[in-house]
Amino acid sequence: MKTFNHTFYTFFVLLLFTACSNQKQTEREQALADYRNFVTAFEQDSLTETEMRAMSLEIYDSTEWANEKERLMQTQDSSRAVIETSLADLKKEQQTEVQDLDQRFDNAMHQREQQYRDVSHRYALRRKLLGLEVKKDDLSDITSHNIEAVYDRFVGSLSADTASYQARDWDLIEGWWLALNSRYRTLEQQLSGATKKRIQENQQQYQRLRSKTDIDQV
Repeated sequence: MKTFNHTFYTFFVLLLFTACSNQKQTEREQALADYRNFVTAFEQDSLTETEMRAMSLEIYDSTEWANEKERLMQTQDSSRAVIETSLADLKKEQQTEVQDLDQRFDNAMHQREQQYRDVSHRYALRRKLLGLEVKKDDLSDITSHNIEAVYDRFVGSLSADTASYQARDWDLIEGWWLALNSRYRTLEQQLSGATKKRIQENQQQYQRLRSKTDIDQV
Protein backbone atom coordinates (compact mmCIF):
# COMPACT_ATOMS: atom_id res chain seq x y z
CA MET A 1 0.00 0.00 0.00
CA LYS A 2 2.83 2.37 0.85
CA THR A 3 4.51 1.52 -2.46
CA PHE A 4 1.28 2.35 -4.30
CA ASN A 5 0.92 5.65 -2.46
CA HIS A 6 4.51 6.56 -3.21
CA THR A 7 4.10 5.68 -6.87
CA PHE A 8 0.86 7.63 -7.10
CA TYR A 9 2.44 10.63 -5.39
CA THR A 10 5.42 10.53 -7.75
CA PHE A 11 3.12 10.26 -10.75
CA PHE A 12 1.02 13.17 -9.49
CA VAL A 13 4.09 15.36 -8.97
CA LEU A 14 5.39 14.54 -12.45
CA LEU A 15 1.98 15.25 -13.94
CA LEU A 16 1.77 18.57 -12.12
CA PHE A 17 5.30 19.48 -13.17
CA THR A 18 4.54 18.61 -16.78
CA ALA A 19 1.34 20.64 -16.70
CA CYS A 20 3.15 23.65 -15.27
CA SER A 21 5.94 23.26 -17.79
CA ASN A 22 3.47 23.05 -20.66
CA GLN A 23 1.62 26.08 -19.37
CA LYS A 24 4.80 28.13 -19.19
CA GLN A 25 5.76 27.02 -22.68
CA THR A 26 2.33 28.01 -23.94
CA GLU A 27 2.65 31.40 -22.26
CA ARG A 28 6.08 31.95 -23.81
CA GLU A 29 4.82 31.03 -27.26
CA GLN A 30 1.79 33.30 -26.84
CA ALA A 31 4.01 36.18 -25.74
CA LEU A 32 6.19 35.67 -28.79
CA ALA A 33 3.13 35.50 -31.05
CA ASP A 34 1.77 38.72 -29.53
CA TYR A 35 5.08 40.49 -30.08
CA ARG A 36 5.27 39.16 -33.64
CA ASN A 37 1.75 40.43 -34.36
CA PHE A 38 2.51 43.83 -32.84
CA VAL A 39 5.65 44.33 -34.95
CA THR A 40 3.97 43.09 -38.13
CA ALA A 41 0.97 45.38 -37.62
CA PHE A 42 3.27 48.35 -37.01
CA GLU A 43 5.24 47.59 -40.17
CA GLN A 44 2.03 47.55 -42.20
CA ASP A 45 0.61 50.66 -40.55
CA SER A 46 0.82 54.05 -42.21
CA LEU A 47 -0.35 57.54 -41.47
CA THR A 48 -4.07 57.96 -42.00
CA GLU A 49 -5.46 60.85 -44.00
CA THR A 50 -6.79 62.31 -40.75
CA GLU A 51 -3.32 62.18 -39.19
CA MET A 52 -1.73 63.76 -42.26
CA ARG A 53 -4.26 66.58 -42.36
CA ALA A 54 -3.81 67.17 -38.63
CA MET A 55 -0.13 67.74 -39.34
CA SER A 56 -1.07 70.62 -41.63
CA LEU A 57 -2.66 72.59 -38.81
CA GLU A 58 -0.85 75.46 -37.15
CA ILE A 59 -1.11 73.70 -33.79
CA TYR A 60 1.05 70.84 -35.03
CA ASP A 61 4.66 70.81 -33.90
CA SER A 62 7.41 68.33 -33.18
CA THR A 63 5.92 67.44 -29.80
CA GLU A 64 3.11 65.59 -31.60
CA TRP A 65 5.58 63.12 -33.07
CA ALA A 66 7.50 62.91 -29.79
CA ASN A 67 4.29 61.91 -27.99
CA GLU A 68 3.38 59.38 -30.65
CA LYS A 69 6.87 57.89 -30.60
CA GLU A 70 6.80 57.58 -26.81
CA ARG A 71 3.44 55.80 -26.97
CA LEU A 72 4.75 53.33 -29.54
CA MET A 73 7.91 52.70 -27.54
CA GLN A 74 5.90 52.04 -24.38
CA THR A 75 3.70 49.56 -26.24
CA GLN A 76 6.76 47.80 -27.60
CA ASP A 77 8.43 47.74 -24.18
CA SER A 78 5.34 46.19 -22.59
CA SER A 79 5.11 43.51 -25.24
CA ARG A 80 8.85 42.87 -25.14
CA ALA A 81 8.99 42.71 -21.32
CA VAL A 82 6.79 39.62 -21.22
CA ILE A 83 9.27 37.81 -23.46
CA GLU A 84 12.33 39.12 -21.62
CA THR A 85 11.40 37.34 -18.39
CA SER A 86 11.74 33.96 -20.08
CA LEU A 87 14.05 34.75 -22.97
CA ALA A 88 16.65 32.22 -21.83
CA ASP A 89 14.03 29.46 -21.88
CA LEU A 90 13.09 30.05 -25.50
CA LYS A 91 14.39 27.79 -28.21
CA LYS A 92 17.39 29.07 -30.12
CA GLU A 93 15.36 29.79 -33.23
CA GLN A 94 12.81 31.67 -31.12
CA GLN A 95 15.54 33.80 -29.55
CA THR A 96 16.79 34.56 -33.05
CA GLU A 97 13.28 35.56 -34.08
CA VAL A 98 13.01 37.93 -31.11
CA GLN A 99 16.23 39.65 -32.20
CA ASP A 100 14.87 39.87 -35.75
CA LEU A 101 11.60 41.35 -34.47
CA ASP A 102 13.54 43.94 -32.46
CA GLN A 103 15.38 45.00 -35.62
CA ARG A 104 12.19 45.06 -37.67
CA PHE A 105 10.55 47.31 -35.08
CA ASP A 106 13.53 49.69 -35.11
CA ASN A 107 13.40 49.83 -38.92
CA ALA A 108 9.65 50.47 -38.93
CA MET A 109 10.06 53.20 -36.32
CA HIS A 110 12.71 54.89 -38.45
CA GLN A 111 10.43 54.73 -41.50
CA ARG A 112 7.50 56.16 -39.54
CA GLU A 113 9.65 59.02 -38.27
CA GLN A 114 10.76 59.80 -41.82
CA GLN A 115 7.15 59.65 -42.96
CA TYR A 116 6.18 62.20 -40.33
CA ARG A 117 8.95 64.50 -41.51
CA ASP A 118 7.99 64.12 -45.16
CA VAL A 119 4.29 64.72 -44.59
CA SER A 120 4.94 67.69 -42.33
CA HIS A 121 7.29 69.20 -44.92
CA ARG A 122 4.80 68.59 -47.71
CA TYR A 123 1.90 70.35 -46.03
CA ALA A 124 4.01 73.21 -44.72
CA LEU A 125 5.27 73.89 -48.25
CA ARG A 126 1.77 73.60 -49.71
CA ARG A 127 0.36 76.09 -47.22
CA LYS A 128 3.25 78.45 -47.81
CA LEU A 129 2.72 78.51 -51.57
CA LEU A 130 -1.06 78.41 -51.75
CA GLY A 131 -1.92 80.12 -48.47
CA LEU A 132 -4.74 77.65 -47.93
CA GLU A 133 -5.61 75.03 -45.38
CA VAL A 134 -5.22 71.53 -46.78
CA LYS A 135 -8.71 70.41 -47.70
CA LYS A 136 -9.16 69.31 -51.31
CA ASP A 137 -6.41 68.27 -53.71
CA ASP A 138 -8.36 69.61 -56.69
CA LEU A 139 -8.11 73.12 -55.15
CA SER A 140 -11.86 73.57 -55.43
CA ASP A 141 -11.60 75.83 -52.36
CA ILE A 142 -10.10 78.43 -54.68
CA THR A 143 -12.77 80.73 -56.11
CA SER A 144 -12.96 83.51 -58.68
CA HIS A 145 -12.61 85.94 -55.77
CA ASN A 146 -9.27 84.67 -54.44
CA ILE A 147 -7.51 82.96 -57.35
CA GLU A 148 -5.51 86.06 -58.31
CA ALA A 149 -4.20 86.38 -54.75
CA VAL A 150 -3.29 82.69 -54.73
CA TYR A 151 -1.24 83.10 -57.92
CA ASP A 152 0.48 86.16 -56.47
CA ARG A 153 1.35 84.28 -53.31
CA PHE A 154 2.48 81.14 -55.13
CA VAL A 155 4.83 82.89 -57.55
CA GLY A 156 5.99 85.42 -54.95
CA SER A 157 6.93 82.72 -52.44
CA LEU A 158 8.57 80.68 -55.17
CA SER A 159 10.61 83.66 -56.32
CA ALA A 160 11.90 84.27 -52.80
CA ASP A 161 13.00 80.68 -52.17
CA THR A 162 13.77 79.20 -55.60
CA ALA A 163 17.38 78.36 -54.77
CA SER A 164 16.46 76.45 -51.62
CA TYR A 165 14.14 73.91 -53.23
CA GLN A 166 15.33 70.38 -53.86
CA ALA A 167 14.19 67.93 -56.54
CA ARG A 168 11.52 66.42 -54.28
CA ASP A 169 10.18 69.92 -53.61
CA TRP A 170 9.90 70.66 -57.31
CA ASP A 171 7.96 67.44 -57.84
CA LEU A 172 5.41 68.73 -55.33
CA ILE A 173 5.47 72.28 -56.66
CA GLU A 174 4.87 71.14 -60.24
CA GLY A 175 1.88 69.09 -59.13
CA TRP A 176 0.30 71.99 -57.25
CA TRP A 177 1.07 74.37 -60.12
CA LEU A 178 -0.70 72.10 -62.62
CA ALA A 179 -3.68 71.82 -60.26
CA LEU A 180 -3.78 75.61 -59.86
CA ASN A 181 -3.72 76.13 -63.63
CA SER A 182 -6.48 73.57 -64.01
CA ARG A 183 -8.55 75.48 -61.47
CA TYR A 184 -7.85 78.68 -63.40
CA ARG A 185 -9.22 77.16 -66.61
CA THR A 186 -12.35 76.10 -64.74
CA LEU A 187 -12.93 79.63 -63.43
CA GLU A 188 -11.62 81.56 -66.42
CA GLN A 189 -15.03 82.61 -67.75
CA GLN A 190 -15.87 84.17 -64.38
CA LEU A 191 -12.75 86.32 -64.21
CA SER A 192 -12.27 89.92 -65.25
CA GLY A 193 -9.81 90.88 -67.95
CA ALA A 194 -7.51 92.47 -65.38
CA THR A 195 -7.48 89.34 -63.24
CA LYS A 196 -6.72 87.09 -66.21
CA LYS A 197 -3.90 89.39 -67.30
CA ARG A 198 -2.36 89.31 -63.82
CA ILE A 199 -2.60 85.51 -63.67
CA GLN A 200 -0.99 85.17 -67.10
CA GLU A 201 1.87 87.38 -65.93
CA ASN A 202 2.34 85.07 -62.95
CA GLN A 203 2.32 82.05 -65.26
CA GLN A 204 5.07 83.59 -67.36
CA GLN A 205 7.06 84.46 -64.24
CA TYR A 206 6.73 80.88 -63.03
CA GLN A 207 8.20 79.57 -66.27
CA ARG A 208 11.12 81.98 -65.98
CA LEU A 209 11.80 80.87 -62.41
CA ARG A 210 11.48 77.23 -63.31
CA SER A 211 13.86 77.52 -66.24
CA LYS A 212 16.56 78.89 -63.93
CA THR A 213 16.69 75.71 -61.86
CA ASP A 214 19.13 72.95 -62.69
CA ILE A 215 16.48 70.28 -62.01
CA ASP A 216 14.78 68.61 -64.95
CA GLN A 217 11.22 69.74 -65.45
CA VAL A 218 8.50 67.12 -65.25
